[in-house]
Amino acid sequence: MGRTKLFLSLGRFRAPGLVACLLGVTVLAGCGRKDGEVDSTGPVFAAWESAEVASATVQAPFSKEAFRAELVRVLSLGSMVARHAGMAEAAVAVPTDSLEAAMDVVMDMEVAFRDLDLPILLLLRWVESEPGSAVQWMARQPQTDRFVLVIENVFFNWTLNDPEKALALAQVHGDRGFRYVAVTSSISALGRIDPEAARLQTGRLAALLQKAPRMDPIALITRRDPDAAWRQIQQDWAGGNKDFRSWQSFFDVLAETDPRRAVALLSELPDEGLANMAAIAAYGSWANKDPWAALEAAGRISDQGRVYAVVMQVIETASKTDPQRGLDMASSIEDPGQRRQAILRAVRSLDAVDPASALAAIAGLTDVISRQAAYEQFLPTMAASDPDGTIAWIQSNLDGQVQARTLVAVLANESTRDPESAARRIDQVPPGQYRTNAIGQVVRVWAEKDPLGAFRWASGLDSESDRNQALSSLAPVMTRKDVDQAMVLASEMPPGQSRDMFEHQVAMQLALEDPETALDWTNRIVTPNTRRQATGNVLYQWAQQDPQSAFLHAMAEADPEARDNYVSRVASAWANQDPEAAVETLAAFSDRGIEPHLFSGALSQWIHSDEARASDWLKSEAPPGVKDQGLAMLVGTRLQHNAPAAVADALQIGSEAQRRQALRQILAWSQHFDPAFGQSLLQDGSRLPAADRADLQREFGDRLGGG
Repeated sequence: MGRTKLFLSLGRFRAPGLVACLLGVTVLAGCGRKDGEVDSTGPVFAAWESAEVASATVQAPFSKEAFRAELVRVLSLGSMVARHAGMAEAAVAVPTDSLEAAMDVVMDMEVAFRDLDLPILLLLRWVESEPGSAVQWMARQPQTDRFVLVIENVFFNWTLNDPEKALALAQVHGDRGFRYVAVTSSISALGRIDPEAARLQTGRLAALLQKAPRMDPIALITRRDPDAAWRQIQQDWAGGNKDFRSWQSFFDVLAETDPRRAVALLSELPDEGLANMAAIAAYGSWANKDPWAALEAAGRISDQGRVYAVVMQVIETASKTDPQRGLDMASSIEDPGQRRQAILRAVRSLDAVDPASALAAIAGLTDVISRQAAYEQFLPTMAASDPDGTIAWIQSNLDGQVQARTLVAVLANESTRDPESAARRIDQVPPGQYRTNAIGQVVRVWAEKDPLGAFRWASGLDSESDRNQALSSLAPVMTRKDVDQAMVLASEMPPGQSRDMFEHQVAMQLALEDPETALDWTNRIVTPNTRRQATGNVLYQWAQQDPQSAFLHAMAEADPEARDNYVSRVASAWANQDPEAAVETLAAFSDRGIEPHLFSGALSQWIHSDEARASDWLKSEAPPGVKDQGLAMLVGTRLQHNAPAAVADALQIGSEAQRRQALRQILAWSQHFDPAFGQSLLQDGSRLPAADRADLQREFGDRLGGG
């Protein structure tokens, strides 16, 4: 089961230590981020500041009853922002020596998944003040779905702030199941701040990281009496306790001792999602005991979605203890798609410390596509410790697109550790699309860490195409991190395509946050074509947020050609939101030179989304030019389901040329789909104007057999 973690950037929090995590403790609200910094200007940060101030004035002793009452009030608030602000105030107000009592209240209340920020925050405060006591308390709690998610987030964020202490305590408290959750979360966070240290810790703790069943109550009962455990979880489920982890614990433990029985019980589970989860748990445990038997049984599962998930779990489990066996098992799968995916699962376990053996294992794969994919997955891992040797091996043993793709993967991986080093190796990738991809990936990562360094490298590339690609990829990152710096650098670049590319990308990034500032910026662009193109793109972006304002700005353009281009871009974006408003507004400016063809797309979209309303407007309210063009478009739509109505629409077109063209369209349609209708129309002198009828008789009379 996938779980959400918090990913926080603590550098900009104003409060000290782990308590500063308050702003980002939002599993569901989304303030914590994997990349980038946390916005320190929004309402949640304001709630933190007010809560921080409030906490300084709290004098009353802690009361479980008062705390519970306050939580009941806060957690009933409908607004997510208000709820999180209330949780912040309540949590910060708890005295340090009362954190355990507060957590007892929270555990007793069984807060919903969306409100798990509250226990996470309280525990982060606790591990900061009394880490040993806090971890021991966590290790004693039942490992339900909710609480395991809390443990993961606490250790992940604690490690970001104090990796040494967090990882040390993660290894020594609780049963093996608790330690597995705590250690894996800590190592995951350590990988964000020190990948090499994370790799070393993973090797050192390899035995612990072989996942064991959790020693929760159901796991303990299952070890003693599987029948009693089975009855217990069925009763709990029927009584409303929908705890998936109890079922997972049961199947984890039972599959260790009696995998065939565990698999047989899957058909008796009361929920499809539960069956999928339990199948992965059961077959995964079976794979630890007898991987080939588990794989053979998994292949007999009838549900295709489930068989794929189970087979992947079996391969992954088997590979952790014996990667070569995992590869052999994966290679035995008949379905080509499943076989390749299983091989990639097995490759994850190959040891980069012994690259020769790993490369030999991959070379033994008979499926060419799987072998290539395996190289692309393994070689970046190998390059982490020996980039030069890895690149030399790639150039000596791979060729063509496989070589290029693998080099790109290696450089992308290296850029996360040392983007400057990765940039120096760009020339190793042959010119073309793969080098373009590598440049983009490397420079984006570099710009996150050192924008000026990345800019100097990008602007100094000898190849114009490489330089343009690097600057194009760099500009959005630089603009997002420091818009003023990006603008200054752009204005100082020498004229040419590279500057045009950079300025355009700055404008596009600005448009996402502040389109009016972006338009001010585009007015400074020197090259006319780049200026017009950037302005049009910014207006298109603005029209997706505020089409009326974007339209008025477009109309203010003095150059008629540029104005028409801008209006067309605005109409295109506007039509996606409200084609009726787009058409009616633009049509109102037809006396100001706005031709119908500029918003024909919006008109067409309105006709298709609300034919009746569009038809009424065209016939009664539209200006003449718009009316004629719209009715001509309406004819094409009506023909698909109501040919007589299409004729009526065509006859209301004022322009003779457009009317006659619409009638031709109707007769051409009838020639193929309803000749009798076309004959009737040509022969009915009361319906068509004489000149139209005579002209159309000459063209269609013989074809329709009515001449």
